[in-house]
Amino acid sequence: MSTSRLLLLSRAGFLSLIIGVVSPGLAKPTNMGWPEAVEQLAGERTRAETCAASLRGHGDALQISRGQLTYGEAKARFDALIAGLLTALGEGETPRALPDLQSDLEAGASALREFCRSVRELLPSEDGQRGVIDDIIKAAIDPALDALKQAVSALYNNFRGDSALTKATIRTQLEAAKWPDFERIEAAK
Repeated sequence: MSTSRLLLLSRAGFLSLIIGVVSPGLAKPTNMGWPEAVEQLAGERTRAETCAASLRGHGDALQISRGQLTYGEAKARFDALIAGLLTALGEGETPRALPDLQSDLEAGASALREFCRSVRELLPSEDGQRGVIDDIIKAAIDPALDALKQAVSALYNNFRGDSALTKATIRTQLEAAKWPDFERIEAAK
């Protein structure tokens, strides 16, 4: 195989990987299991951290302070969602209703989209960082939200027959999908 053909294939593979990470809603699995569901929630964490790092690297003190509030609102919704899923996962505990969890999801995704939009306006257009934030904002619209709703439903409805070890694994992965506090996110350079 020629070098140019290998380079073309590696670029196509890289582009596929980026599209899969940035816009998870474009490829909706028809039978989502808990690994894919947790992956969706972890993707939201990554998007939130990317926007927060950009804000910390490019915003002034007032912009960062305002952004921290918006980030905190989205984080609170996702924290409530994950806490509800953890409660549902626990044996013998009464979980919140699935529509309540999906409401937290919708509000959190909306707050994340608004947060990233506000960050986008602070970024210089010539260094390519706006493109990354634009991709995050595009990923936070209906297709991604539909995939996240499917993920929450899969986690909520499908773990009841799982073994204790599987439930412990899901619990650990849900804990890892929690967003960090704003202050712990390093500024982008």
